[in-house]
Amino acid sequence: GQWFDVTKAMRPEGLTVTDPGGRLGPCGDGISPDLRNLGLALTALNKGDKLILMTDGVHDNLDPRMLGHDPELYDLKSWQDCTINFTDSLKEKTGAKILIDAKLKKQQLINDIGSIALTNIDDLQVELTSQEVVEALLNYCENMTLTSRKFMIENPKKRLPANHKLYPGKMDHT
Repeated sequence: GQWFDVTKAMRPEGLTVTDPGGRLGPCGDGISPDLRNLGLALTALNKGDKLILMTDGVHDNLDPRMLGHDPELYDLKSWQDCTINFTDSLKEKTGAKILIDAKLKKQQLINDIGSIALTNIDDLQVELTSQEVVEALLNYCENMTLTSRKFMIENPKKRLPANHKLYPGKMDHT
């Protein structure tokens, strides 16, 4: 099993995570859907492959910009220098790391062993169930948005500051 994103570059150039590029329900004129970002992806699967479907809210929490990362971490001067393909590859790596961590925790529980430094998900001899994959991704999102949720609970009449370093993650329909 590899982790890869079959919806790469589905968000058109110029759109940000604050504009999903479309809506299925009535919008604009109050009648018609916004289908700017409607697309079709076809990916061949092999026996044993697993397909993970997630909302764009979960997917956006894999984006290093939403996590408050500095672009310099990725040898960029600014996020404007970043292509969609590069951002998508960073999301893939974040997603793979979440699943590696989940597999590592499961293997540690099974083997009752200490810390193992692994970088490849296939190096772990345990498999995650579909439920464990979903739980790992949602727990990640829940932990990532903790400071934002706390701020909103403590300040119900204030807008969340636009500072992803202090308030990482994205909470919409996650």
